[in-house]
Amino acid sequence: MQQRGNRPAVPSTAVARRRIEDHIPVQDIIDRYVVDGETARRIAEVYGLNERYVFRLLERHDVPRRGTRRALPLSNGEIARRYLEGRVEIQAMAAELGVSRHTIAKRLDEARVERSAGHRGRELPDAEIAARNEAGESARALAAEFDVSHSTILKRVARHRDAELQRTNSGSQSSR
Repeated sequence: MQQRGNRPAVPSTAVARRRIEDHIPVQDIIDRYVVDGETARRIAEVYGLNERYVFRLLERHDVPRRGTRRALPLSNGEIARRYLEGRVEIQAMAAELGVSRHTIAKRLDEARVERSAGHRGRELPDAEIAARNEAGESARALAAEFDVSHSTILKRVARHRDAELQRTNSGSQSSR
């Protein structure tokens, strides 16, 4: 480096940045922020960096900032592990941590966990449910018994009724 006047020349910011990035695991920092949900402050402490530098590093690698959000006592990785082991469902984990189920779902998405689609794919005895509902049993009582929401029961009853109507109509048309 050449000397400027009385002071030694200072390397450009880009050169200094490259030097730092050569000595830190950039992908690990990104993963800790995105997947594990660690804060930039915590990452900065672990790697001996400035918090603003961590945010700039993330920005240079097109990682969007999360903004402010409530810190949870469990990391995204721990939430994902508990969910995948099947020990805790989203709703129960949300209640345990005092947050909404949407917060837990978002953390699972950040941890790249594929979630089930709820009761949509679940086998339920639609004919039995429809018959019992038709006989006067409430959708809420059936929902409690089958461990689904009452709207799921109402949808299944409507689907079963539509299927029966379609069967009846197709049978009467074929006899003509």
